Order: sequence, then C-alpha cells, then structure tokens
Amino acid sequence: MDWLKVKIYTTPAGCEMVSSSLYAMGIYGLEIFNPDDYKMPDKDYTWDYIDDDVLQKQNEEAYVAAYIGDNAAGFDQLNEIKGFLLRLPGELPEFDLGRLEISITNIQNEDWVNNWKKFFAPMEVANKFLIVPEWEKVDDPKDRLILTINPGGIFGTGSHETTQLCIGAIEKAFANKKIDRVMDIGTGSGILSIASILLGAGMTECIDIDPNADVIVRENMEMNDISPDKYTVKVGNILDEDFAAKLPKAGYDIVVANIMADIIIGMADGIPQFMADDAVFITSGIIETRLDDVIEAMEKAGFEVVETVVLNEWCAVTCKLCHR
Repeated sequence: MDWLKVKIYTTPAGCEMVSSSLYAMGIYGLEIFNPDDYKMPDKDYTWDYIDDDVLQKQNEEAYVAAYIGDNAAGFDQLNEIKGFLLRLPGELPEFDLGRLEISITNIQNEDWVNNWKKFFAPMEVANKFLIVPEWEKVDDPKDRLILTINPGGIFGTGSHETTQLCIGAIEKAFANKKIDRVMDIGTGSGILSIASILLGAGMTECIDIDPNADVIVRENMEMNDISPDKYTVKVGNILDEDFAAKLPKAGYDIVVANIMADIIIGMADGIPQFMADDAVFITSGIIETRLDDVIEAMEKAGFEVVETVVLNEWCAVTCKLCHR
C-alpha cells in the first residue's frame, strides 16, 4: 500500500497534545520533531565541535507527522485529523499550539480530493444502505436505500469503520421505536443525518465545528432530495457552554456523536439535556483501547450502556439514561 506523510506544524509544547490525539484516533505511525530536543544545555560548556545541522534544528518549527494510507480510509483519516485540529485550540485554550497547519508529502494538497476518488466506489453499509459517491450511478440498489454523498474534504464517506458502526446503531434505534428528532454532533458530511432522514426521521440538527460543514451538509442533503425544512446546520463547539446553551433542549430521540474518545468523555455530562424520554445516545470514533474510558465516563454521567460493537479495533457505544 502507498503511504502519505501528513505533517502537522505545532509548537514544542503542542507535540504531546497532537500526538496523543492521533494515537486516540488509532494512528500510530508517527514522527515527532521537537526542536527543544536539540538545544544545548544552559551551562558554560566548551564545545570542541558542534554539527551545523544540530544548530539549525534548534530554530526549526516543531511538527508531528502521521503516515496514512493513500486510499479511501486514509482520506477519512485526513478529514478526521482536520476536524480535531479545528477543535483542539478551543479545548486547550491555555496552550500555545502554534499554527496547526497541515502539509502532505507525495501528493499536492489541491490534488488530494480528486486522487482519492479512485478508491471510493458504491458500498453496502449496515443492513439497509448503499452509499454512493455523487459521480457514480447505480442501476440496481438491491432493495437498499441509496445514500448519495460527496464529503467535500470533510469526514464521512461511509468507508470508515466508525461511520458504518454509527449507521448500524441508528438502524437498530429506528427498529426499536419511532424516531422523530435526531441531533448529529460532529456531522461532517452530514452522512448520519441523511441516513436518519432516509429511515424516517422528521428532522435532524447537524452540528460541526468546521465552517465548511454548513455548505457541504446542505449540498449532500440536496443530492438526496431532502427538503431544507428537514434539517438545520449549526457551526460551533458543543463543549462551548455559550454555544451549547443556544441549542434546543430535550426532545431528541437520538443523539449521535462520531468524534473521538476524549471529546466524547468531555461532553458526556452535557448530553442528557438534549435527550427525550427513552432516547438513545450513540457514539463512535473510539479506538478499542479507549473503550473502557468512554464507558466509565458514560456511567458517571448517568448512562446505562445498552450495546457496544467493535469493528477492526473501532468501537461504537449505544446507551440510554438510567433514570428514564
């Protein structure tokens, strides 16, 4: 498999935060460059020889480089990385994290969106859906619901395990009770909201920190012939109390969040305010090594875990409130 090197520029202090977040996503092939590692001891030493390269490295910018596959799953990982880089400054306002910009080696950034398309073909997801990229046509959906998508540089093609796990859990929720309202936190391309509406939801609240989501979700909704009165799109950080306070309270039959473990843990206490009686909270973006941490946070927040599902080391958790 071909690999791409995704370099994230940060500060020496930011190296640990960025690398920890990448590990939490299941991205382990990392290269960390911290210029502080090349600084001379702050003492009056006499040096016989100092390599010019070492002196130069003291002045270079810190970065964390991740190696991802040059394929559809890699595209989803790249968009997941972009999403967490948008969220990180808000979650760690006390840290100087630098510019948090990305460069990609082996392929030009502007060509990436077109190059990955060769890997993205129609795919069956869960029991009811056929995910179809907008540039493909399907003659025989085999009695599946066609969900047309163009992620537009945002997480959510349907190829990532976490998206598939969420769609499967949403299907189960619809099978068990009538679902009218859905809150989709970290909506990305809007794929989970679209799936919910195609299954019969009356409306969805699409929330994402990325301003591009406002345009991309609307475009994907239109591609699936979904009326604007079936959804709203709000751009902001659910962990921001001022933003969360402006969202409608209670009444959601499903709250779904496909993000990452640390953010799920951070939002656990705030989710119940949005949930209707007998609602379910579905969450993924959880690598298997963090599953126990997420479950512990859910239980402390008053949730009862109904089901956990694992697919290729990624996990989804479905839970409901204990007192309801």
